Amino acid sequence: MPYLTYHDGEETQRFEITRKLTGVGRAADNDLCLSDSAVQAYHAQILKDGKNFVLSSLDRAAVLVVNGKDRRNYSLKDGDLLMFGGTELTFSLEEPHGEDAAVISGRHASPTSTPLRVAVPGAVDPRLEKIATFAGKLLLGMQVPEVFKTLLDSVIELCGANKGFLIHLQGDSIQIPAARNIDRVDVGADTAQVSDSVIARVIKERKPIIIADALNDTILGQSKSVVDLQLSSVMCVPLTARDSLIGVLYLGNEGIEGLFTEDDLEILKIFAAQAGLILHNALLLDDLRLENEDLAQAVQAGTGLGGSMIGNHPRMVEVFRTIEKVAPTDITVLVTGDTGTGKELVARELHSRSNRRKKPFVSINCGAIPENLLESELFGHKKGAFTGALADKQGKFEDANGGTLFLDEIGEMPMNLQVKLLRVLQEREIERVGEGKARPVDIRVVSATNKDLAHEITTGRFREDLYYRLNEITVGLPALRERGDDIALIAKHLLKRFGVLYQSKISSFTTEALEAMRTYVWPGNVRQLENRIKKALVMSDGAMLTASDLGFDGEETPEALWLPLNDAKENFQQRYIKECLEAHSWNKAATARALDVDPRTIFRYIEKFKDD
Repeated sequence: MPYLTYHDGEETQRFEITRKLTGVGRAADNDLCLSDSAVQAYHAQILKDGKNFVLSSLDRAAVLVVNGKDRRNYSLKDGDLLMFGGTELTFSLEEPHGEDAAVISGRHASPTSTPLRVAVPGAVDPRLEKIATFAGKLLLGMQVPEVFKTLLDSVIELCGANKGFLIHLQGDSIQIPAARNIDRVDVGADTAQVSDSVIARVIKERKPIIIADALNDTILGQSKSVVDLQLSSVMCVPLTARDSLIGVLYLGNEGIEGLFTEDDLEILKIFAAQAGLILHNALLLDDLRLENEDLAQAVQAGTGLGGSMIGNHPRMVEVFRTIEKVAPTDITVLVTGDTGTGKELVARELHSRSNRRKKPFVSINCGAIPENLLESELFGHKKGAFTGALADKQGKFEDANGGTLFLDEIGEMPMNLQVKLLRVLQEREIERVGEGKARPVDIRVVSATNKDLAHEITTGRFREDLYYRLNEITVGLPALRERGDDIALIAKHLLKRFGVLYQSKISSFTTEALEAMRTYVWPGNVRQLENRIKKALVMSDGAMLTASDLGFDGEETPEALWLPLNDAKENFQQRYIKECLEAHSWNKAATARALDVDPRTIFRYIEKFKDD
């Protein structure tokens, strides 16, 4: 058995090389740890290649001299003198005689530690101590990515592999959250780097395997992945937690046959039993952390712990029940309701409660984008497809891939795009403008409208086949004026939310203000209510918001109904249109669509407002 002999202060130390791959450096997790400050953390390695022992530098800054000459790679010979930093070592193929030295076998602590332990039968394998050290690291509150990397670094160092991969199973798919090499460097998460045949066998049998010469293995040697990767030594073990298979640990080496031993496999099995449980808990904690962050964001945004929608009205309770049942599925949902009733909130709630919640939620207003640009916004375009297309562009469908796409004001979509949307929903493929190449997309579509699409179909403005494709489930939102006591509940919620935003000390409404809000018609729905409360919080000097602060100055009193019928009707229409304009930030086209009138009607009333 070969040895490295060196001096540590006044003592002579002798290290026995027992493994196929031996790491030397200043870091404590090397096989041979040198306390010399001139030695790099991971200075060099000695690889047993058949009967040869090959010395290789692991760090560009490492001083590595053999028999007085700088070396990066060198086949060691008996009696070679090595210089690692400022430490001189002698390599010998047999144990030197006539020299007093403490013999160190296997992985051990720094030579500065006392006492040095000599390997004796029945002694605890130092690798088991590494497992305990690893477990201690994971209990320090690492995030999941760091847990994965620490796991792989430890197991590669334990078994002398040159690469390691952590395979995480999610349903029928596999992911590689961590892939590392012996230099503790990420090597990418490409699944082409691992043998799918080896992994499939471990997953199927749920048993560890060790292969000394993968290319000549009778079962796996003909596997395309084994041949392509030119695998030599492979070791793969399952990771389980509570009888569930959560992944596998995969170690490989392309250059050395017989690198791993049954002893290595036993150590790895012990390691995997502990690591599987730790990883399972780490993943659970990560999920809890993400949920906690979502809740914190919801609280900060003022949406409360019950989600982004609140209300006790029977119609809203039915909406919540529908969302709860439909959210976990990929069924297409059409949300209907007046402008400002919260249709996008429904879409976001469906997304946040679905299995797609960690993927993108993308929203597009089909009525706010010119017809000639809408196709490019939805599907993307190729460079040069039209004037102004200066580069390839990804559309909203591709932006939402894996997640949810919300198509607001779907009733405004032009007929030619309705045909293309129908094809996307049927084929789950899109084509960028000017490209002619199908691109698969995995999305859930939620659409919304304030129009009666059934009526639009009879007038020829909306395709019936698209309507049925979009309308697998309908969620109908009631107008704010129809929600009774919910108005006060929403108003108090908004007051608390905007009070924090504007740093206001106002925390309540007067009784008259609550009654005025409850009886008001609210043509702009919740959006209009938000605007009134924001304005009142900024402008009010009182301790409570009054009806006057909210803009109710008596025009809603019964006396207004004592006017002649035509005058009362005209007064109501003027107030109603003005409120709707305010709710839509005086966007005339949006107001006309909300009220389902000709835009010229809105312009005519605006002129009356000026005259007044």
